[in-house]
Amino acid sequence: MTGRNLITVTALLLFSLNCCAHDSDRIDQLEKELRETQERISQVVETLKGKDLQLEKELRETQERISKLESILNQQTDEEKSVPAGNGWKSLSNWRKIFTGMRINTVRNILGEPKRINGEYGLWGGDWAYWYYENGGKVVFSDGSVHRFSEPD
Repeated sequence: MTGRNLITVTALLLFSLNCCAHDSDRIDQLEKELRETQERISQVVETLKGKDLQLEKELRETQERISKLESILNQQTDEEKSVPAGNGWKSLSNWRKIFTGMRINTVRNILGEPKRINGEYGLWGGDWAYWYYENGGKVVFSDGSVHRFSEPD
């Protein structure tokens, strides 16, 4: 080999080694970035697992609240339906079943339909209804519940 060839071969070897060293550095850098990315993904996954558990807990609590509210609503509906109408507004014992806060439908189930109804929107807000019965009895409702009433004469 001539000197010139030897220099060329040496230069090629040095260039190859330099490229390999540069590629090795780049591979190390990429591996480091990959590890960092994997760590960030793991942290995000853990955060999402925590939020998922929290959402499941909130969902269970909400479902329990809905069940309790439905149970209360069903009890009220059953109470309204179970009141015997008897002679309706003609019976004093039916009038004595009425109480402040009772809902309109329950009163209707106990006393029946009134002879006359007057309604208005109150000065201080709220809907008012006045039910008058043939025997002189009167029921005053505010926002759908008994506000006051008077038994027949």
